[in-house]
Amino acid sequence: MPNYVKNILTFTGDSQTIEKLFKTVKTKESDFDFNTIIPMPESLNIESGSSSELSYDYICYLKSKKMSDNLTRLYQRYANQDEANKENLTDTGFEKYLQAQCFLNISLGKQVYENVKKYGYKDWYDWSRKVWGTKWNAMVAEKINENEIDFDTAWTAPFAVMMKLSAMFPTITIHHQWADEDIGANTGEQTYLAGEIIEPDTVEEFSSEAYQIYEKCWGETECIGVDDDGQYFRRTCDECKLCK
Repeated sequence: MPNYVKNILTFTGDSQTIEKLFKTVKTKESDFDFNTIIPMPESLNIESGSSSELSYDYICYLKSKKMSDNLTRLYQRYANQDEANKENLTDTGFEKYLQAQCFLNISLGKQVYENVKKYGYKDWYDWSRKVWGTKWNAMVAEKINENEIDFDTAWTAPFAVMMKLSAMFPTITIHHQWADEDIGANTGEQTYLAGEIIEPDTVEEFSSEAYQIYEKCWGETECIGVDDDGQYFRRTCDECKLCK
C-alpha cells in the first residue's frame, strides 16, 4: 500500500469563478476528479502488470524480431523443455507455450502497443504517474467550504494537475498545502496563479512548519507538540500518549 498524501486547496478570487471551478472539477463519483482537468484516454484504462508487459514485449517481437530480456529468458525455457526438437521451434510454438503458462494475452498486448504508439504510455499506471504526477486519481475528496477542498493522493501531491487547473482559471489564486501521512515528511505548500507558481515550496522536512502543515491537513495529534517559543516538534514515542 502507498503512503497517502492529504492535499488542501484554498481558492482566492471572484466568488462566481470559484463556484464555476468547483462545478468543473466535480463529477458524480468525486468532488475533485483529475479527469475533468487532464482527461486520461479511455484506452489506457487497462490491466497493468507483468502479463501486460510481457504481452506488449511479444507483440513488439512479432513486429521487429527483437526480444526483450524478459522474453529471451522465457524463450530459453521454451527451447530447453524439449532438447530433441530444437530445430522445430517456431513462433507459433512459443506463443502456445506462453499462453499455456498464462503469461500471454495477445489482445491486451496489441492494446498496449497501440497505446504506446498513440500516447507514449502503456496503460493507466504509466500515464497517471507521468501526467498527473501521482499513482491514482484524487480520493476521498470533500469540499470544506466555499473556498476550500481537500483530497488524498498516493505517494505524491499532483503538481501537474495543479498547474493545469491554475491555467484553466487564470484569475483565481490557488494555495496548495500537502502532507504525507508520515509525519513531517513530504510536506509543503505553494501558490499558483495563471498556470505559474508564484510562491514556490520552501518547507523543510521535519521542521516546525512541516509539522504545522501536517496538523492543518490531517488534524491535531498527540505526536506533535509546541514548545514555549511556539515551535512545533515531533514527540518521542515515550512522550506521545498514543504510543503508550
